[in-house]
Amino acid sequence: MLPAQPSHRLKIVITNVSTGVTRNVTTDSAGFYTAPNLLPGTYEVRVTATGFSTQVRTGNHSDGRSSAGAAYHDAGWAGESNG
Repeated sequence: MLPAQPSHRLKIVITNVSTGVTRNVTTDSAGFYTAPNLLPGTYEVRVTATGFSTQVRTGNHSDGRSSAGAAYHDAGWAGESNG
């Protein structure tokens, strides 16, 4: 299981499903991330960290503004350890 608070930054890869364009961001120390200026569309969000299972979510982003998320707490990271 993950600790109560993330002890390291998580890698987030956001991919536009239609175009294949990707954006790489990293969470802050609280597990939050932002990805400014995403175009409207359907995106796959992949969350990875060494020693834990990769989590993938797909959803729509419709307003073209900054996308923000809480990869650690709110995006459904199950956090099973791989080791």
